Amino acid sequence: MKYFWLGGFLLFLTWACSSPTTRQESASTPIRIRWAYDAETLDPMALPNQNAIDVATLLHASLLQIDYKYNRYAPALAQSLPQITLVGDSLTSLDYYLRPAATWDNGQPVLATDVDFTLKLMQCPGLPNEGARSQFSFIRKIQLDPADARHFTVVCRGQATELATTSGDYPILPEAVLDPAHTLRAISLAALQDWPESRPPAPAVAALVQRYQQADLARHPERLPGCGAYKLAAWETGRHLLLQRKAHWWADALRPASPVLQARPQQLDFVVIPDDAVATLALRRHELEVYSPVPARFFQRLQASAAAQRELFFYSSPSYDMVTAGFNTRRAPLSDKRTRQALSRLFDPVALLKATQLGQGLTTVGLLPPTSPYYNDSLPPLTYAPPGPWHCCSRRAGGGSPMAPGGTRL
Repeated sequence: MKYFWLGGFLLFLTWACSSPTTRQESASTPIRIRWAYDAETLDPMALPNQNAIDVATLLHASLLQIDYKYNRYAPALAQSLPQITLVGDSLTSLDYYLRPAATWDNGQPVLATDVDFTLKLMQCPGLPNEGARSQFSFIRKIQLDPADARHFTVVCRGQATELATTSGDYPILPEAVLDPAHTLRAISLAALQDWPESRPPAPAVAALVQRYQQADLARHPERLPGCGAYKLAAWETGRHLLLQRKAHWWADALRPASPVLQARPQQLDFVVIPDDAVATLALRRHELEVYSPVPARFFQRLQASAAAQRELFFYSSPSYDMVTAGFNTRRAPLSDKRTRQALSRLFDPVALLKATQLGQGLTTVGLLPPTSPYYNDSLPPLTYAPPGPWHCCSRRAGGGSPMAPGGTRL
């Protein structure tokens, strides 16, 4: 179904609260973090929500990860950001080196062949990889260096600036666990991407898909060792998910320590509390250490409380969320852009911002945040103008009495 997206875009603050625990601190004391919903699945090929993505980042590691202090990508498994070379007028070559210290839990090094395997796994037909398959299809080739097992080059379709960071933003998985015979090495990445749907998968791919499905990684991520700082300790769906810090993690020895490779808590306990009021009460009772994001009205109430001011730490940071309205343009009344433009005048972004975020933040004009260098600040923002729709629809009707969007004269 085709949709035309129309809406008001809001840039506002993300609020968070943390509570200094009153429990007896020990190495086994978990940091309890509120989740509004469960991760649902931890299959690295099919991460359905942000909570699942966050846990996958802690279990595994990517080439590049976001340094939230500076809101930019920083090297994780990669030794540095990739070296960029433009090839002709339509390709980009990105040169990567992996950190020599990076290892799997069994002490074996993380190699370029693991990156090659991960990229191919995201393109294998028969796996629940539709999202990753689409998102990373711009990577058309990976070239391994026969003289250096930690050096590789990815060739990308296009020359957009963000390719340099997007090319490294996915969890790297161990080839030795899922493909110990290295059967995927004989099949190119492009061949997997271009594999016809009507054609049966290659025997090596079919066997790999069967092994992957049998592992049931969605519910048993512990069957796929990662190179991240944590491992899964417990998971009760809809209640909580507990991660345990690895006693010996390769990044602990890095000097200087990378900001995206620091993991201080020994345990992270993600507690599922769907109701905001119940979560706020749990925070006040010291049953949570971290509550983020906090709805604006609860945040302001807590800030106004003298007791909460003594008990809690308050944080805020910019975030970007979109409130959109989707119209099915297959329906005749909505197929005309003037009808959609008329309906846009019935949205009140300013009032919506005031009602949902208590006026904190600002309205914007598109999908990109104002902090992006590609943000188009010349576009006029949506304005609430109820008479506007009828003026627009009257022009569409060719004069005479106004016409409602459904085509009925009023």
